[in-house]
Amino acid sequence: MPDPKLQEEKRRRALEAYERRATAQRERGMPRLRREREERELAAEMAFDFKLISLSKQERYDLLGPAQKWREHIDGRHQHWGENVYIRGHHRLHQDPHARPQDVADPEYNARMMKADRFVSSTFNFGNFNRDAYVRLHGLVSRDQYDFGAQPRVGELTLTFEQLHDSAQTLLGEHDPFIARIDVTTPKVCRIVLAAVDNPLEEVDRLLREHYLATRFVFDLDEALLAVARTHKALENLHAYVDYNTRTNRLVLNRLLVDAGHTPAVLYSPLSVHHMTLPHWVEHIREGQKVWQKLVTESGNLDAPDAAWVDFNREQELRRRLSLL
Repeated sequence: MPDPKLQEEKRRRALEAYERRATAQRERGMPRLRREREERELAAEMAFDFKLISLSKQERYDLLGPAQKWREHIDGRHQHWGENVYIRGHHRLHQDPHARPQDVADPEYNARMMKADRFVSSTFNFGNFNRDAYVRLHGLVSRDQYDFGAQPRVGELTLTFEQLHDSAQTLLGEHDPFIARIDVTTPKVCRIVLAAVDNPLEEVDRLLREHYLATRFVFDLDEALLAVARTHKALENLHAYVDYNTRTNRLVLNRLLVDAGHTPAVLYSPLSVHHMTLPHWVEHIREGQKVWQKLVTESGNLDAPDAAWVDFNREQELRRRLSLL
């Protein structure tokens, strides 16, 4: 009769041998599988970039198509609520259960942002983005010209956040002229005080002109992205208007990205620009570009960049004609 202890020992040794072989196979196979996956990803990225090269700047800007354009206009962290999240104010109601829907909802948000987006797309036909285009863009995204938020900013402005992505010392070390000071004395609260600016729109004009001059002969994509991120960060910290700055600047960012040879981005949290250092903000934009590229790949618009807009443009023209009747 077989010895039970001997059988148990044999089973234990056999199991250990199997585990050693399995571990060795995984160690031999993982580099190969990882290499193959990286090669496939690189090939797909090269094919994507090759198709982008053949597109004009305006076609690249519009590549996401009207069905998915809303994703460029809404924070990635809120998109799980759907494209009507800002129309219904779900993001605010979720954060504050005592808020009233009529106070946090913005029923015209999507329509205004799409109209503003179409304006930005049209500016590719007229050269660089400038101060006049910026002013008109802000007017399109704001509620109306008599809204207090649509007025240029006067004096200092305090922005309050629950936390900093980077330390206050690191942010101040960048010597941003539009940041006066950072107050972190209150636990779990950070206040970034933006410096007073005599003429915010003159600063917008200066920032845009200096950006295009600085990137005129820049052909390295990493260097170009850094310049775009720096200009966008400056526009955000300038905070030229009382309100509607972030929604304006997210459209300007995508315009500048395309001008620099990059793709647009679907940002996860545009407001984070205020408490991120420049290197971290560059990475945030890169992540947004990956999301955008994934959405474009899934949409299939890369093979027919103009087809997605045919019905949209036809509908808009019909609406315009009906409004004239």
